[in-house]
Amino acid sequence: MSFKTIRNSQQLQLAKLNQKADADNELLEFLRDYMKKRADIEADYNKSLDKLNEKFATKKFKRSATAKGQAVGQIADDETSEGTPRSSFAEERQGPGALYIALSTLVQESDKLAKAR
Repeated sequence: MSFKTIRNSQQLQLAKLNQKADADNELLEFLRDYMKKRADIEADYNKSLDKLNEKFATKKFKRSATAKGQAVGQIADDETSEGTPRSSFAEERQGPGALYIALSTLVQESDKLAKAR
């Protein structure tokens, strides 16, 4: 091989390497822009969730005796004479206070998730 053919071959390889580097840079710039925009969207979303959680976490709901899981006229202590709890978790979920318990749990878990971000 002559010097000129080797030189032409190397120039072609260099041109292809430059094209590949340019394409890789373009891809990396696209990914950088995408990740920045995604981070901005997630930050806005997180702020909105925080506001929503604060609004509902500070809300005090009126709960009647039945909403607290006690029937009207039922005694206030939660233990039987044997020392075991009166109601199980399954009974609480089906009782009148179930909505309040579910809402409280939802708000608490949403708050935990929002703070974890």
